Amino acid sequence: MSCRFALFALFLFGCIARGAPAEQKAVDDGTISIMDLRDPSSPNHPALGSQVVVRGGIITDVKMTGNARGFFMQDPHAKTFAAVYVLEGDDDVSDFEPGDEITKLMGTYSQYLGMDVIDNRLGGYESEGGHVVPEPIDVTVGDLEPGGDDALESMLVRVTEVVATSDTVHGDFTIGEDRSAAHVDVTSYMANDIGPSPFPAVAGQRFAYIIGHPFVDDVAHLAPMSADDVQLE
Repeated sequence: MSCRFALFALFLFGCIARGAPAEQKAVDDGTISIMDLRDPSSPNHPALGSQVVVRGGIITDVKMTGNARGFFMQDPHAKTFAAVYVLEGDDDVSDFEPGDEITKLMGTYSQYLGMDVIDNRLGGYESEGGHVVPEPIDVTVGDLEPGGDDALESMLVRVTEVVATSDTVHGDFTIGEDRSAAHVDVTSYMANDIGPSPFPAVAGQRFAYIIGHPFVDDVAHLAPMSADDVQLE
């Protein structure tokens, strides 16, 4: 188990051993679940700008480059409102790996790129490694469009049998599906926002699947993290 601590008014805590799996309600020590943070209908949902202590997430992917480095963490026991992006800024994130469990994390509840995030730049965390990354959830392109299910935001999802409807421009390309008129932008921002896309596409290419993290920033985006997440037919 590892810990990082920083000066963070109101929140100082010591290392603890791993306990029981996260439940979907607040507990006596004042922590909340990821689902509480993400679900606006939860009675424990905090206000934007609040300092929060969140428990129970497995790191699914790490953004290693750029000025908005961080990681996605997901509650493996929840099916909706189950994930959040943790913003580390330009800090070194090499200590974070997929499969690490963040047993407790403190930071500021904020928004970035239209996503709910926990800004951990002045916060702290407790973690331990060796866990299994949750399997991607199969969704449709329509599920990810604006007005769709924002409960999927930041979760690890997979769309299948989709086609590129545009070439890659500035790191993004658009995908659609034969069974609907829905469209989503596939963005390389989380994979590599300071260089070329690791998975460029041309209009008409067909994909067996694309795995990534959805968010809506004016338009719907799906963010793969590597070329391995994008499989041509």
